[in-house]
Amino acid sequence: MTTELTEKERREGKKTEEIMFKCKICGQVKPLSQLRELRRFFPVLMACAGCDDKMSGSGRTVRAG
Repeated sequence: MTTELTEKERREGKKTEEIMFKCKICGQVKPLSQLRELRRFFPVLMACAGCDDKMSGSGRTVRAG
């Protein structure tokens, strides 16, 4: 058995899918990189970064002018 890739395998490559989760607050499906652990609640909530920002009141809005 050989470990060398064939030309076809090199061209196609391995297709991977990003792991997704469903936010408990907004219900949207987001990538795992957006998952946040909200430790200010008991029991701890798992939510997306957007809901974390909205709930913490520290929205990242930039004012023009």
